[in-house]
Amino acid sequence: MRTMRKELIIILSVALSTFALSAQKSPGYEIHYKIVEAVLTDAVKLEIIDNHCQAEFCKFKLKITNNSKDYIVLITEELEFVLEHSTYNPAAKNIIIYPYKSATKSITVDGDSRFQVENYALNLKGFYRLPIESESVIMEKIALPAQKNEFNAGNFNCKINGEIIKETKVTEFPCICTYKGTDVAIINQSKIVVKLEGGQEYATINRGSKLQTTKTDNIVFPGEKKKIKAVFKVPAKISDMQFANLEIDFKDTFKESKLIPIILPAQNFVIDPGMTQGKN
Repeated sequence: MRTMRKELIIILSVALSTFALSAQKSPGYEIHYKIVEAVLTDAVKLEIIDNHCQAEFCKFKLKITNNSKDYIVLITEELEFVLEHSTYNPAAKNIIIYPYKSATKSITVDGDSRFQVENYALNLKGFYRLPIESESVIMEKIALPAQKNEFNAGNFNCKINGEIIKETKVTEFPCICTYKGTDVAIINQSKIVVKLEGGQEYATINRGSKLQTTKTDNIVFPGEKKKIKAVFKVPAKISDMQFANLEIDFKDTFKESKLIPIILPAQNFVIDPGMTQGKN
């Protein structure tokens, strides 16, 4: 009788162990990793949050704080997830953080079914500083009414993109610009002015939803395009813009800058058994 009980206990123990092992191998089982200290340099601070892997992916939230007067750029495809059996890179995406700002982004790597590992390393490649202060590329001035549809300067090609509106109190000038260089362009449409025949200048303004802007839309990588709609308002008592001869002056709208690599230490992650058990 006692022998049968011992055999039953052994069988149940083996069964439970097998069940636990199979559970760990199920695709949805999550391996969670211990929190590592923030990475801190003069230019940037990085915090890795909720780092975990399932069979088909590894994922974490990355908080990037820009401590510099320049842009911080992360080219995600250059990050390296180093596992024992292979090295993986996330999908291509350019993350841009404005000076003295921060943002939290999700970083995911996939493309395999062997990500349930107890430890892995992360090579923090792909971080760059992009200086704001750089030499302007001077675009030719555009007379209105427009005499041509395309204009160029250096590595920038611009084309009129829609109807130019020229009314008594408002003028709208839409164009689309392509960066054909190999570095990074900074296109700041707030620098555009309209010049009257008397020499007075008026800066472009936002006019409701007609002027769409985002936090990073003025950073343009090789081959990318940026839409611009410059909107100008001039009091009718100064000039009736519908009949006036006007000139669009881009001034310091167009700049080119170079990415400067930021060297950061590799991070090593090890399993957090308590967190892993609690999440499954």
